[in-house]
Amino acid sequence: MDSSLDWVAVALGVLLAGIHVYLGVTTDQSPFVVVGAGFLLGVVFFLTRYWRPVLYLLGVIYALVLGFIWLLNGMEYRTIGLVTGAISVAFLVLISYLFAREGGLV
Repeated sequence: MDSSLDWVAVALGVLLAGIHVYLGVTTDQSPFVVVGAGFLLGVVFFLTRYWRPVLYLLGVIYALVLGFIWLLNGMEYRTIGLVTGAISVAFLVLISYLFAREGGLV
């Protein structure tokens, strides 16, 4: 890993994965487990150091799409959704910065 910010990105990704897997198990809704697996897969690929700029962009798109789905779905599980949304915003800001840093924009 290049910096402590990389570890923060990994921690946020694992946290988001854990929240979604938890929701999937406790609500018996497998799409949450799939979403959590998607975050974990992203973390695994991130740790390999291959395709990092692409992973940053995919992470941004993935988190934004999940946020829009939550909003369009009537904000089901409102409290945990808001907590997850706050974590997702931090994740989005961080990986956007890491993308800009990787590209020499910052």
